[in-house]
Amino acid sequence: MLLIVSALVLFVAPWIAGYPDTAKDAHRNELGVGVIVLMIAMARFIWYPGKWPDLAVLLAGAWMVAAPWALSLQKTAVFDGTQVIDVAVGTVLMVLAGISLLMLKLSKHHDTHR
Repeated sequence: MLLIVSALVLFVAPWIAGYPDTAKDAHRNELGVGVIVLMIAMARFIWYPGKWPDLAVLLAGAWMVAAPWALSLQKTAVFDGTQVIDVAVGTVLMVLAGISLLMLKLSKHHDTHR
């Protein structure tokens, strides 16, 4: 559920942060990562496909943390808003993926000791 909330935050980020119309790279980046995270979250409601979706969310989160600098947004007027939203959502995604991977490992460990 938190993955869906994170994806929705990425979808509405341009309006939350008040991006100007010239911030298309930041907007496309957030939409792209939001779509990926939303698809993974919806797939997890249907079935739990293992560690690969969690690793994908972890990588998406790491990208979101690095994106303001990787896309050279610090030279634009949208840097402050983009940086805060991207780093916050990226951190949440990495924490959620880390917790999920840890729970998966613990459940497999528990199942082998029955």
